[in-house]
Amino acid sequence: MSNINQYLITSSAPEAPDFANGLFISACNVGTTVGSAAGGLFISTLGTPYVVLVGVL
Repeated sequence: MSNINQYLITSSAPEAPDFANGLFISACNVGTTVGSAAGGLFISTLGTPYVVLVGVL
């Protein structure tokens, strides 16, 4: 799926594919960071019995 997204992003900016690819990678890293922080917050608040629920979210 990420290859399709990456193709769509680079094809929307054909004059600057490297810049578009950098934005794609940055967005993935920000998503991973925010998801990990939110998951850690939920687990620290609700406890470990809700690990599966937090993972699904």
